Amino acid sequence: MPNVVQFPVMYYGALRVGATVVPMNPLLKSREIEHHLSDSGAQLALVWTTVAAEAASAAKTTGTEVVVIDDDTLAAAVDWPTSTEVAARDDDDTAVILYTSGTTGTPKGAQLTHANLYRNAIAFTELFDLCQRSGRDPPRALRLPVAARQTTGGRADRVKHSKAPVPPVRPGGDVEQRKLAAQRVGGATMIDR
Repeated sequence: MPNVVQFPVMYYGALRVGATVVPMNPLLKSREIEHHLSDSGAQLALVWTTVAAEAASAAKTTGTEVVVIDDDTLAAAVDWPTSTEVAARDDDDTAVILYTSGTTGTPKGAQLTHANLYRNAIAFTELFDLCQRSGRDPPRALRLPVAARQTTGGRADRVKHSKAPVPPVRPGGDVEQRKLAAQRVGGATMIDR
């Protein structure tokens, strides 16, 4: 989906029911969408109306169900069944699969776990709070929530993956710990050129 209000609603809704989210560039062509769908094992694709034809073509070969999302979707959602339940997921369960651009070969999926997203949110919140208290703007690389940048295709060339665990930043923690958290969030190291 493009950058529309329906994206975060569907994104967090899918995570809430226990699904794994596979965001895709809305400019992908059928062949590229087919690869993402088959490689990830997607059973359902929520697609914006402008890419519905490409997605439907790709879904024919993968058996993926396609649901078209448009400007009227959120208004219609008022009549959908509701629940306060949240699917139980383990920290190491995959939450999001991000695909590389495939410029040097076939796109590959990078998995982010629920723990990655949690640590990312904690680190960003603490860093943003530190900047607000100091009266300074956040670093340019972190002016938008990093989780949103990582999971919506924002500047993937600035992310270097790391398997090292990232400790949550604690209030009152030392400056070096905060600097480390500013650089390493959610299991990835941010590089701002």
